[in-house]
Order: sequence, then C-alpha cells, then structure tokens
Amino acid sequence: MIHLEKILSDNKDLFEKIQKDQKDLESYILQKQKYKKNQMEGIKKAKEMGMHWGRPRVKVNKNEFNSAAELYKMRQISSREAAKSLNISQTAFLKLIKNEKEMR
Repeated sequence: MIHLEKILSDNKDLFEKIQKDQKDLESYILQKQKYKKNQMEGIKKAKEMGMHWGRPRVKVNKNEFNSAAELYKMRQISSREAAKSLNISQTAFLKLIKNEKEMR
C-alpha cells in the first residue's frame, strides 16, 4: 500500500484523474439508481390507475371457441381451420387450447 501511495504521489496528475473518474462513476451510479426509482414509482402509479402493458388479449366467444376446440380435439378440423373459423391466428388458437388445459 505504501508503494502505491508513493507511485501516486509521484504521479499527482494520474491520482487526480483517478479521483475524478471515481467521482464521475459514483455520480453516474447515483443518477441511474434515481432514474430506476422514479421509473418504478411511475409504473406503480400507472398500475394503480389500471394501465395495461403489452398486446391486447384475444377476445373470442366462449361457445364458438368450445365448439371449435372440440372439433379440433376430435381431429375433425385442423388448428388452422379452427382459428380461421374464430377469426384469430393459429398461434392464438393454440395458446388458448394450451391455457384451457392448464386451467383444468
């Protein structure tokens, strides 16, 4: 440690630059923490107000979905045909089928 202090005292400019960089880094970290805190507070307030993030959920008539799902499960129609009859994508239909299985 004494050796390091001697080197730094010999290189005063280097030592001052290291101190400045350290202060800049600490300032940057504090600024990021403040930003994150404000962001989390904003998200909390938005959720309390009922805001929704992301893509809207697919809305399907339950009776139509149940009949299409039964036909699909009995292998009378494909997932693509079932989705087309409900006016949704095949992926959305398969996700609804998966969620239905998980709920049981």
